[in-house]
Amino acid sequence: MRTRTNQQVSQKRIAEVAGVSQPTVSLVLSGRYSLSDDTRKRVLEAADSLKYRPNLLVRGMQTGKTRVIGVMAPPFDSFWSDVLYGIHDALSDADHAPMMVWTSHEGRHRRKGPLPSPEHELRQIHRLLDRRIDG
Repeated sequence: MRTRTNQQVSQKRIAEVAGVSQPTVSLVLSGRYSLSDDTRKRVLEAADSLKYRPNLLVRGMQTGKTRVIGVMAPPFDSFWSDVLYGIHDALSDADHAPMMVWTSHEGRHRRKGPLPSPEHELRQIHRLLDRRIDG
């Protein structure tokens, strides 16, 4: 029988290892409430030992925030490469992630064929909006 190697560690499992309740794990991991240093330490150590990664999809559904910012830019060249690195770094520093979509730039596009139309660019904007980006 094959087992899933990418299975998420649950908060229930962290609670079992830390010897606390699942709601306590949730409170510690959310960082919204103060709990004793001992409890907080046990939960964080258990999460670390289990290699816990938060499910950002669930968190986004609970909070209404994706922490993803849409960036619509032309295909890369040296100028836009620097701009996009700056955007990435600023978003990363704010614990956000960029979601990139491409547009045309002054009539140039790397792929052969017709240039993107306004309809293409509108579809790209809709791709971002459909993913409920925060900005």
